[in-house]
Amino acid sequence: MIIVKKKTEENRRKFLGARIDDRLLKYINEYTSTYNISNSELIRNALRYYLKYAQKAKMNTSYVEPMIILTKRDFNFLIDKLNDEQIKDLARQDYETLLMGIKKYSRKMGIKNLDPIDFGLNNLIQTLVRDVLNYDAQNFLEHVKYAFDQKKQILTIGGTHSISKKFSKQLKYFMEFIMKPYSYELIEEIIQENRIYLKFMHKKKNSASI
Repeated sequence: MIIVKKKTEENRRKFLGARIDDRLLKYINEYTSTYNISNSELIRNALRYYLKYAQKAKMNTSYVEPMIILTKRDFNFLIDKLNDEQIKDLARQDYETLLMGIKKYSRKMGIKNLDPIDFGLNNLIQTLVRDVLNYDAQNFLEHVKYAFDQKKQILTIGGTHSISKKFSKQLKYFMEFIMKPYSYELIEEIIQENRIYLKFMHKKKNSASI
């Protein structure tokens, strides 16, 4: 039996038990040994991932649409068939899915008719990195870093991946769609086969304009 601890308001921790077979226990032990984490940490992460992405019809708490079985190799094969305009259209569709997820989440929180731009830029990028791009999330980027200088109004984001240069382009267009409503424009980019770096700056309003 594997014991999982869960924080509560009363005692800060609660034990949950689950019976597993020897085969699954072997996989757990191999994984925790390889990545140097505890059984509890692995199971907590697995539960969070399942609850977010399992897409049960009657209990859907995810920000995203139902997933299909698609490996990075499959995705690389498909995106390699697209031209630049089609890649941009795909990025636009990804952005629309993101907006749909934000609206869906806000409705669950009791907020109706939320303008996605009301979702703070820093919070949005944090969520994107943590729940989508990160290795521990949907594993689009193997290493991802971002920085947001609110004083200078500059945001940088970048990372490495094992897909293709066309994926780097897709991610670039996707980020441009995200940043545009916040009046940020792309001022620097590095688009490579397995690497991407983007730098955005807030567009200054022309005080002389009428």
